[in-house]
Amino acid sequence: VEALCAARQRFPAANALLTGACRWLLAAQNTDGGWGGAPKVASSVEETALAVAALASVAGAEAPVAAAGAVAAV
Repeated sequence: VEALCAARQRFPAANALLTGACRWLLAAQNTDGGWGGAPKVASSVEETALAVAALASVAGAEAPVAAAGAVAAV
């Protein structure tokens, strides 16, 4: 996700890929607010931190909501 953010000014198609990546991350978020190594895998601090960093690099409208749940999970 961070690489796509860096490339989106030079490659407009990166925006569509970013949208898909963020949707996937948000859909993979566990009910406790965190993320595991795959969808429906128990949340861990490491994967949750990576997911929050990815969403923060995009800084979309849903990122703060997902991050708030993730912080509660950790």
